[in-house]
Amino acid sequence: MRCPTCGHQTSDVKGPPWKQKLEDLRIAAGMSRADFAKKAGMSRQGYYTMFGDEDRGIRVDTLQRLCNVLGVTLAELFTEES
Repeated sequence: MRCPTCGHQTSDVKGPPWKQKLEDLRIAAGMSRADFAKKAGMSRQGYYTMFGDEDRGIRVDTLQRLCNVLGVTLAELFTEES
């Protein structure tokens, strides 16, 4: 899947499965990364840093804000589909 606003290929996401799921949900919602970050109260750079080559930690409250914007729960984000 490719982001309609920035052209980012979601298969390029590195790291744990929840990062890929977050990107897929964001794209399905039709939001750019910048818009998504803003709605979640993050800087665009902070959001992009989450998807960098380094696997950095993320605070639970930040994940909760991202989930709230997408209308999903933390449990749904971390549940792998079979």
